[in-house]
Amino acid sequence: LNGQYAEYMTGDPEASELAALRADAGLPDPVDVYAYELGNELDYTLSAEEYVKRAKASIREIKKVDPDAKFMACGISYPVRFGNGGTLYAEEWRKWHKTILREIGDEIDYISYHMYYGWSVSGQKEYIDMITNDIREITGDDRIKIVITEQAVWTEVVGENNESNTLKGCLSTADFVQRMYGSDNVSGANYFAFPGLGRLNDSLWAYMGKGMNEEAWYLSGIGKMYNDFLENLGTTVIKSELALSTSTDAVTAVATANNGDELILSLNNKYPDFDCTLNFEFQNDYTLVSETIFTGENEKARVWGKDTEHALDSVVYEKNEPHFNRYELKNNRLVF
Repeated sequence: LNGQYAEYMTGDPEASELAALRADAGLPDPVDVYAYELGNELDYTLSAEEYVKRAKASIREIKKVDPDAKFMACGISYPVRFGNGGTLYAEEWRKWHKTILREIGDEIDYISYHMYYGWSVSGQKEYIDMITNDIREITGDDRIKIVITEQAVWTEVVGENNESNTLKGCLSTADFVQRMYGSDNVSGANYFAFPGLGRLNDSLWAYMGKGMNEEAWYLSGIGKMYNDFLENLGTTVIKSELALSTSTDAVTAVATANNGDELILSLNNKYPDFDCTLNFEFQNDYTLVSETIFTGENEKARVWGKDTEHALDSVVYEKNEPHFNRYELKNNRLVF
């Protein structure tokens, strides 16, 4: 089946019945597969040894069809389920990916990890660092990168008290994006989830949604926020450091650039009662030409249908401020 899936994705529709099915589904050209993920959350049902056995078989069959294929091993789903900290806790959840790295480290290019977080994202760095250190220690280098195949603000609450798609949740996810975008050891990340129907649990996480009796889809706050990142972030991350005079993880900042002398700053302040003044030390002299602000009335504001589609929005302001080196970052907003 794995070989057949690879043929479906990458085959020539003129020569393959499976690839012809793909073309009939609307994808006539072979798919440029980023990586074949070898299972999802299988640590809940398999031992690491059984997983390795199945992964080797899958790699073998896929390479018969797609010799240049890259592979992503299934990492631990969620380490918090092993307990709440301490050496024993750390060693227990690391056993899974350590076994994978020892047994098939030379056959994989990525290892997956699921990262669900609450108000604070910074604490998750501990897990990323542990996986990174294990990759280097076991394989001898940092060729294998981490891909966060699921990430979002965690919630088990359905209804008005859910925070995943509120302004508070959106800015926590923006915090995640900012921290990961400049990370050398994280190669990519998927938001969970893309579509949501009705006011069910998935809708509370979703990038876009649709009421059960509605025809039109709407962008959630998460969807609008991600669109802002897509439209504004540059293609190159510029090395930068952020130093705050107070102990808080409220603010994150990323500097990016495209070709030319343009510099793009992405500034996130997720706290509802914390304003700050940012003083920049640039190597060049810049003029502020535009400002995009994503925010809402308060931290509980959410888009939950067409009737509330403007509860969270982005506004673009044209600017012309030469010698730009200072910015007043207000609370509860993402700014580009």
